[in-house]
Amino acid sequence: MAAVAGARRGASAMERLLSVTSPATALVQPNLPDFDWDRVRRLDGVAAVGTFRLADVSLEGRPGAFVGYPPTSRDYMTTIEHPTVVSGRLAVAVDEAVAPTTFLRDNHLRRGDVVVARIGDIRQPLRIVGVVRTPILVEFSELTPSKAFAERYRDAFAAQDRAPVNAIVRLAGGEAALPAFRAAFANLTGRDDIEIVNLLVTAGRHARAAEFEATVLLAFALAAALAAAVLIAQATVRFTAVGAADLERLRTLGMTPRQATLAAAGGPALAAVTGTLAGIAVAVAVSGLFPIGAAADIEPFPGIRADLPVLAVVGAAVVALTVSVAVFALFSMLAERADRPARRSVAAVVAYWLGLPVPIIVGVRMALEPGRGRTAIPVRPALVGAIVGVLGIVGALTFRAGAVEAIANPARFGQTFQFYGFTGANGTDSVPAGPVLQKLARDRDVVAVNDARIGVAAVSGTSVTLYSHETVGSRPLPVVVQAGRMPLAADEIALAPTSARDAHATIGATVTVSAGSTAPLKVTGIAYVPEGPHNRYAEGAWVTGQGYRTLFPDGVPLGVAAGRTLWRVVADQAPLFYAPPLALTALILVVPGAILTGVLLAALPARKARRLHIGSALRAE
Repeated sequence: MAAVAGARRGASAMERLLSVTSPATALVQPNLPDFDWDRVRRLDGVAAVGTFRLADVSLEGRPGAFVGYPPTSRDYMTTIEHPTVVSGRLAVAVDEAVAPTTFLRDNHLRRGDVVVARIGDIRQPLRIVGVVRTPILVEFSELTPSKAFAERYRDAFAAQDRAPVNAIVRLAGGEAALPAFRAAFANLTGRDDIEIVNLLVTAGRHARAAEFEATVLLAFALAAALAAAVLIAQATVRFTAVGAADLERLRTLGMTPRQATLAAAGGPALAAVTGTLAGIAVAVAVSGLFPIGAAADIEPFPGIRADLPVLAVVGAAVVALTVSVAVFALFSMLAERADRPARRSVAAVVAYWLGLPVPIIVGVRMALEPGRGRTAIPVRPALVGAIVGVLGIVGALTFRAGAVEAIANPARFGQTFQFYGFTGANGTDSVPAGPVLQKLARDRDVVAVNDARIGVAAVSGTSVTLYSHETVGSRPLPVVVQAGRMPLAADEIALAPTSARDAHATIGATVTVSAGSTAPLKVTGIAYVPEGPHNRYAEGAWVTGQGYRTLFPDGVPLGVAAGRTLWRVVADQAPLFYAPPLALTALILVVPGAILTGVLLAALPARKARRLHIGSALRAE
């Protein structure tokens, strides 16, 4: 119950966070210091605009910590990205700040600690007065000072090389209104190459990460449920077997089938209800530990929470299973106790015809034949338990093999290179790229060099980071292609999985790509891309070198079975390139391991049986 409730809570964490924080729809980055954002506020469908300056603010003695860009409007954390407060309060004074849980954990800080912000030569102590959560802070884990801080040091920020002002925008129509906003923004500015990031897609990526963890947790909950069902069934059957003989006598004295059913189900039902109530109490008590993983940093209202639907359904299922097994077992045993020939096991018959030793034949019959009369005992629950146990172990180890291999192999996420470097930005080369790349290509230790250029384009209304695939030397950079092939002509494109989904594009379709110029390109494949400053490995696209030069006249150069089924679900959801995992060691050891376990479990009963005198046994019969 606790695992299922925790999985449901984790899977819905981002959706619930979005519902209470007035989330931004898009991040708009013209990167211009004098951009007039009031014109954007007046566009139809714009509900709120929160502007911020790309100023250089650092934390003294903490080079890896990030400080949020200071806001230049009052909208941020009020009408847009209004946070939920996990503990403490929002920052108000100049010397106050708030932060998400991830920032505090990564920098070994806690609420109440004081850090020092540096703006050039200016030092400003900041006390962390609150732990907050908003969708944008899930993506950008950073310390957020107060608006008073931004206002006091406004001139110092503006003096930093005319720092650009960008913005987050909330649209009244949500994500559905984003294409219209892109068109209106392009018409307003006369440019269609300004990066507009769909923050709800970004939030969706974190939601899918939480769903991925929830899927894994549900898988283990299912395995635990199956094991529990087998154990409950075994205990119930054996409990019923003890009272079957007494009920048989009572039936001969006039007990009706209805009364026998109630008598057989009463004890197990009472035990099931008691155990279920105890389980519900424990599940509620430990609910504060959930959700786990990435979802724990998204959950808007952490703490104890009772998931009543899960508790009710699981509790009812346990009681129903126990009662059903008890009733079924009772009437099955009464039927077996009738004077009829004992059911023979096919395996025992085969062992007999093969002439195997008597101990083996007897052991097979004891394991697979229930017997008859008063000595009849259920054997199927033990067989089912053994099968489920082996299946669970092999499945779990196979899933683990897939996960371990994916973590150790960056190519599963499309990262087939060891390093990359920038040789220019914004159309200007800082060093001559050609000679550098040619020298790298001639190095015997270098497998491949790609003269990649990157730029942001609109693909069917979605902002996509384009990479050019242009080989330097004789060996092309390998690319992980999920389906189809890489582009070979200037009018072709291969989209990354997430970008293909967002653009509603499939292999063979034609998409309109707009940057410095506009062109229709045919989608030839779904392929992973390098992770860069503006994209993840599943977001972006590949074009040929000529195709890139057509779109961007001035480019920027850059050197650049059960277990298997479950792992395939995870791989598709992540996403990552699926390779069938094989837990070879588990497959080799599971059979002798199961046999050894059975022998060890049977050792004590066998030892007692050996001491039993034949005469006593015959007299008992």
